[in-house]
Amino acid sequence: MRQIIIAVLILFTINSISAQRNWTEKSDSEIKSLIQEWEATVNKSDTILNNLGYAYSNGLTVDQDYEKAYAYYSLSADLGHSRAINNLGDFYENGYHVDQDMDKAVKYFKEAANMGDVYALSNLAGLYEKGVYYKKDIKKAIELLEIASDKGHTAAQNNLGTIYLTGTDIAPNYVLAKKEFIKAAAQNEPIAITNLGRMYLFGHGGEKDIDKALFLLNRSFENDEMYGIYELGNVYFNGEAVPQDFDKAIECYEKSGNLGFFQAQVNLAYMYETGNEIKKDIDKALFWYSKAAKLGDKYSIGKLEELKNK
Repeated sequence: MRQIIIAVLILFTINSISAQRNWTEKSDSEIKSLIQEWEATVNKSDTILNNLGYAYSNGLTVDQDYEKAYAYYSLSADLGHSRAINNLGDFYENGYHVDQDMDKAVKYFKEAANMGDVYALSNLAGLYEKGVYYKKDIKKAIELLEIASDKGHTAAQNNLGTIYLTGTDIAPNYVLAKKEFIKAAAQNEPIAITNLGRMYLFGHGGEKDIDKALFLLNRSFENDEMYGIYELGNVYFNGEAVPQDFDKAIECYEKSGNLGFFQAQVNLAYMYETGNEIKKDIDKALFWYSKAAKLGDKYSIGKLEELKNK
């Protein structure tokens, strides 16, 4: 049976975020009530100020407003809140409300990192890993990520695992990679769950373990983690580890595609275009190619032109 063209995705990393999960994972109505309560507070603490900054930066039940977010972060940082200091660095790195300024971004990241902030440690590690601002230095990136990982930072654990697994500029170390993914997955870090599932699926660093892989990828499905859902679709499509099931594959690809993963969208479009596994439907093919094209996928852009000109 001819298999679908599926891009190989080595691993998935996490961009450092700036929220604490306890309140951001509440329901919208609860978050809205908290924000109203915090804004009504006369003498706002450094933590409340930082949380309000995060709410406005990310549009959590309020209109996204980088100017307000910057103001709240600045007030919180003046009171010595390390997370707010890191978040100001994020604003200068990305040019949110302020002119992009890497000198200021690094200044804030270093200040927060020296205070032990795990997000700042991860942000600095990312600069060393990518060779942005600093000369590329994987060893320095690992050193910083290890500190954040030991403090329980799941994004650092996942990204450290990624470095160990891919072996970018260092020798791969599957044992250490799995160790970091397990630590992050135990804290329900969605990307790490997917990455650990893929290690078991492909036998990185040991024998394949399909049962563990499926358990973890099904957790990805429940977590709405689009990359893991896509990988689960591949498992059912290819039928190498489980009985081939195109209906389940389509269910996974549709969920992943609706969550915004272009490769799942391309796979669906290809299936509907060719009609090899499901009933041919050019309108649905165009629909999914269009979604992928809007995300910048060049293959889909070309396919849209090709199909429209037929």
